[in-house]
Amino acid sequence: MNKTWFNVSDIEKMTPKEKVSLTEEYVNPGMIKLLKILGFDNPWGVSAEGVYIDLNDGRKILDMTGGSCVLGLGHNHPRILEVRKKFAENKRMEICKAFVSPYVAALAANMASLLPGDLQYSYFCGGGADAIESALKLAQKYGGKNRLGLVYTDHSFHGKSFGAMSVSSMEEHRHNFQLLEKCYKVPYGDIDALGKLFRSRCSENNKIPDICAFILEAVHGTRIIFPPEGYLKKVRELCTQYDVLLIIDEIYVGFGRTGYWFAFEADGIVPDIVCYSKSFGGGKASIAGFTARKPVFLQAYGKS
Repeated sequence: MNKTWFNVSDIEKMTPKEKVSLTEEYVNPGMIKLLKILGFDNPWGVSAEGVYIDLNDGRKILDMTGGSCVLGLGHNHPRILEVRKKFAENKRMEICKAFVSPYVAALAANMASLLPGDLQYSYFCGGGADAIESALKLAQKYGGKNRLGLVYTDHSFHGKSFGAMSVSSMEEHRHNFQLLEKCYKVPYGDIDALGKLFRSRCSENNKIPDICAFILEAVHGTRIIFPPEGYLKKVRELCTQYDVLLIIDEIYVGFGRTGYWFAFEADGIVPDIVCYSKSFGGGKASIAGFTARKPVFLQAYGKS
């Protein structure tokens, strides 16, 4: 095993073959195998701007991937670069738990202004799966120890952490992991199946089910499946009727990818919690978060 220590100058001098070899040995050999099949093991991106990538062989190619929905503003947007440069030049604190961050507070306020209804309290983290995990924890805290159940749909994908996998139906990601209990799957777009499940989880003496939340993607990101007309409105009504939190996962399609800031807005609804990531970081930072309705957040965490 190579014990060489690399710095930035060393990396910039590497040949494509050396980069592939290093990735294969220390990161993911399976990924390199796939790249070789696709012919991407030799050309190497050296810089990018907007929708174009400059390769090491001098070619400029159109980036049709959008960074898997991360590059909503393209590569290296000049306004983002300008702000990041100013932040660094002024030696602003990026990590400090001893003080209130006005940047975090302002970002949360901006999200509340951007989102409809009383979606007000935000939590920010490093990635989409973290946002999903945090939203599920909030939902279970809201529901209490007797209402820990979670409902998700088929064809769904919410991340690869344990909680996120537990509410994802794609078997290639679930493998044989020991996932969370009390997670129930319903067909996407089938409002009758959802209502039937809610009713089945109610006791004789309680018309509220032992379910705290229903999580779904407004648009299925992996398969690009749009909901049937009126489905989200009916889901909202059903969740309200049974006091089940509605969590909308906008990680793939949020921030303008469907013609609205968030896809759920097309149906005129307000979820209890909305999760977001990918385009949220402007292509230059790994950041995610959720924003919750004020009464939901305060019931869960406001008393502690």
